[in-house]
Amino acid sequence: MRLLLHTGAGGVGTTTVAGAYAAHTAAEGGRALALSLRRGRGLAEALEAPADCDPGAPVEVAPRLSVLGAPPLDGERLAAGRGAPVRDYLTSVLPRVGLPDTIAEELAWLPQGADVAALLGLLAEAESGRWDLISVDAGPLPSAAELVGAPAVLAWLLGQTDGLQQRIVTLGRAIAAAAGPVLPGPDSFEAIASVRTRLARLAELLAGPETSAALVLSPRSAALLEAADALLPLALAGVPVDRLTMTPAGAEVALPAQLRGIPLAQWPDLGREPRGPQEHADLVVPQPDPQVQPARRAVLEGAGGYRLVQPVPGVSAGEVLLRRQGSSLVATVRGHRAILPLPGALRRCSAGAASVRDGRLEIDFTRDEEEWPRG
Repeated sequence: MRLLLHTGAGGVGTTTVAGAYAAHTAAEGGRALALSLRRGRGLAEALEAPADCDPGAPVEVAPRLSVLGAPPLDGERLAAGRGAPVRDYLTSVLPRVGLPDTIAEELAWLPQGADVAALLGLLAEAESGRWDLISVDAGPLPSAAELVGAPAVLAWLLGQTDGLQQRIVTLGRAIAAAAGPVLPGPDSFEAIASVRTRLARLAELLAGPETSAALVLSPRSAALLEAADALLPLALAGVPVDRLTMTPAGAEVALPAQLRGIPLAQWPDLGREPRGPQEHADLVVPQPDPQVQPARRAVLEGAGGYRLVQPVPGVSAGEVLLRRQGSSLVATVRGHRAILPLPGALRRCSAGAASVRDGRLEIDFTRDEEEWPRG
């Protein structure tokens, strides 16, 4: 299954492009889902889904083509869901039970519950096995690029609660007397574990080899610069950009240096927004050059150790801060936070020198003989 995320500056046509990719795939015989992470019915209306359809379930609008919008979450439904209690519990309780400052700082990076709910809906569809392509209208930049990295950060943060249940119960009255009530409700730890597991699977999906992003551009210089800036947070989340679409095509446009080399297709001015599956399927959708493989996070094995390679487009060495936290590396790059999970082999290694060159962060690891199996 292919997962394609569409984003760009506000108003450049990401909804149209996301719908076009899904409709084109269905017209060629594939099973496609056009999925929106935005509030409202923009994508569903563009593909002419019935107005009274269930917003929480895929609706078939043409043979092999379905659409799924982000379900509306009013205040009551959001408060009743698991996302809000988990967030409230983390932000109010964990700093008061001796959570290290380096972890407590991550609380500021928690996404909103509605965004998490939409992303988990994407995970459910990806794991259903029903689709050959999920084409996602991820919404405007820069929020869409930051949201893609949120599952890994949040799953890692929730992992820091391991062992806290017994710790909180043991401290019990002493903590309550000093800091107020801290004991969670009976379902809080179960909810945290459930959300953590699903977010970890989602982060793995987004960083997987079948996922990529498509940036939708306009000739406006501000939109081009915003798209170039999105390459870094997307790369830190493990999602490479493998295609660009200019809507509408303009005169000669000088692309920012970071965007050059990525396959670019230009759409003519359609005069109006396309309506319905057929008009979307008729649009020519750009495909990446199969000879050009986008840079992805990788682990290279060498004599006596390993090297973790993480793309960091446009970044220099002085802009990267790293620290190891358990089985992950926490990276801060130009204000963007990323969690780099370490594969099993690297968890038994000591991190060594790190360098940035040619848009790549390279970190060397040497085997820790005390951790490495002998024989």
